Amino acid sequence: MRKLKLFIKYSIVYVLYFTGVLSVLKAIMLKNKAVVLMYHRVLTEAERQQSFSNEAIVVGVESFANQIEFLKKTFNVISLDDFLDRLPGQKFEKYTCLITFDDGWIDNYANAYPVLKKNDLSAVIFLPVDFIDSKNEFWREKISAILFSLCNDSTEKSRRLLKTLGVDHLINQSSEQLKQGIQEYANELKKRPPAERALVVSQLTQRKDEIRYVPNKVDQFLSWEQVKEMRDGGVVFGSHSYYHTILTELNLDDVAWEVNSSRAVVHDNLGTYPRAFCYPNGDYSEQIVELVVSGGYEAAFTTRGGRVDAKDNPFTIKRMNISENVARNTPLFLARLLGLI
Repeated sequence: MRKLKLFIKYSIVYVLYFTGVLSVLKAIMLKNKAVVLMYHRVLTEAERQQSFSNEAIVVGVESFANQIEFLKKTFNVISLDDFLDRLPGQKFEKYTCLITFDDGWIDNYANAYPVLKKNDLSAVIFLPVDFIDSKNEFWREKISAILFSLCNDSTEKSRRLLKTLGVDHLINQSSEQLKQGIQEYANELKKRPPAERALVVSQLTQRKDEIRYVPNKVDQFLSWEQVKEMRDGGVVFGSHSYYHTILTELNLDDVAWEVNSSRAVVHDNLGTYPRAFCYPNGDYSEQIVELVVSGGYEAAFTTRGGRVDAKDNPFTIKRMNISENVARNTPLFLARLLGLI
C-alpha cells in the first residue's frame, strides 16, 4: 500500500513538473521567502553499500551534482553571511536558497566539496567538534556495524547477546536483509529513553574487541586540515554542539557547556567564531534557544521543514531535508524544496 501511495504521489509530481505547474507554484511559494536545504551525506554507490547511516540522510553523488547544477541555474544560492544579513526583516530576493550540511562527514570533503567548488557555490557545514579529526563514531553507525559483525559470528556468546537484544531473527539473513533489519532496529532504538539506549550501546561496544571490530572508514568525519581547505574554498562552518548529544536530554548546565565549548573549539581551529548553531537532531526548547543566544551565536537551525521568511525567529530556522529517496531527480527535488513531498 505504501509503495502504491508513493507511486501515485510521484506521478502527480511528474505531471505538475512537465506541465509547468511546479514552476508557477515555485514563484508563488518562494515569493520573498528562502528555502534552506539540509544535507548530511553524499555517497557513491559503493560507499552507500558500506555505510551504516540512515538512508534518510544520504544522497547519491550523481544526484547531488544534478541538484547543485539545477540550483545554480534556477535559484539564487547565497552564503550564510548574506542569509543572516536578511534575517532582521529584509525581504529575500527571488528564489533564495541556502545550502547546509550537518555532522561534517568525510564525504562532505571527498564528494560534495568538489561539486560545490566546480559550481562556485557556498555552503554551511555544522560540526560536532568532538568527532572532527578523530576516530570517534556516532552511536548509530557504530552499533549497526557491530551488529552486522555479530550476526555473522557463529559463537554462542554472540547469539545470546543478539537474543537478549531481540534481534536474533537477523541471523542467517542475506547482507541486504541484514542491513535493512539493522536500520529498522536502530530507528526503533533511537526512540527509546536515553538510559535504555545507552545501555544497548554499551552492551554492543563491549563486544567490539572480541569480533576484531574496525571502524568503518566510510562513516568517519572530517579532519581540521580538510575543514581549513574547504574554508579557504568558500565553505562556512558552524557549530553542531560538542558531543552531538540531543540537547533536550541534558540538563541546562550541560547544554550551556555543549553550546559554548563547541563554539570555542571552532574558533581555536579556524580563528573565527561561528555565527550559526545547529541543534543536534533538531531538538530544542525555549531555554536551549536562550542559551544559544547568550552563547554569542546569531542564528540557529532546526530540522523542521518549511520555507523561511526574513521575519522568522533567527534561532529556529526551518530547513528541508534532502535524501536520495525523495529527491533522486529534478521533478522530485523541486517538489521537495517546495515542501510538496
